[in-house]
Amino acid sequence: MSDTGTLAMVGLSTIVSGLALVWAWQLSKSLWAPIGLYLGWALVTDLVFSLPVGGKTVEGLLLVRATGGLVTGGVAGPEAGIIGLVIWLAVGGLLWRLEQPTQRP
Repeated sequence: MSDTGTLAMVGLSTIVSGLALVWAWQLSKSLWAPIGLYLGWALVTDLVFSLPVGGKTVEGLLLVRATGGLVTGGVAGPEAGIIGLVIWLAVGGLLWRLEQPTQRP
């Protein structure tokens, strides 16, 4: 993937993950929820799957080689790929759904 494509994907993923983290804060009214979500993302991605976080890699429990560009984010990490975008969309959607008032018949 080109540098422009990587930059665009990181930008889009940053917006989506930012919205998910804002919804986590809005739902909990505490900064600990978004901090915990992001820390959990970074720890699982880096220390469990050995995937790059912010372009830096640490050898974790499982050694996963991410070679694709658009799907896995390659050397930039999952936040620069479709996988990271889908995960943050799912987290944001779940938090948005939890925020909605329940309707009783």
